[in-house]
Amino acid sequence: MGRKIIRRRGDIFPHVIKIVDKCSGDPVDVTGNTFRLVVDPSDEPTNSTNNIWDASGVITDASGGVVEFTPDAGEADNVGDYYYDIEMGPDTRTIENGSFVLKQDIAK
Repeated sequence: MGRKIIRRRGDIFPHVIKIVDKCSGDPVDVTGNTFRLVVDPSDEPTNSTNNIWDASGVITDASGGVVEFTPDAGEADNVGDYYYDIEMGPDTRTIENGSFVLKQDIAK
């Protein structure tokens, strides 16, 4: 499995990714692409019923390959251990996946 994302309950700042070429390490120009981040309790869900986070990405620096996903307050309020993947379109392909941990914080 891929990268592990750890966030705190209630944090609604964007999750930022940078798409880079695996060979050269250079940023990939993402102009015209779409992005989606989905978080689910199952690593092999059969449908989207239990998704706790399903966010469209916002490209903030196309030539630099930077994309942001911002949860709403409800999505950020689900403490637990989950799985995620990030898809890039228009020819949908998974570009990243792994475990997603939403930890309890002190402030409520």
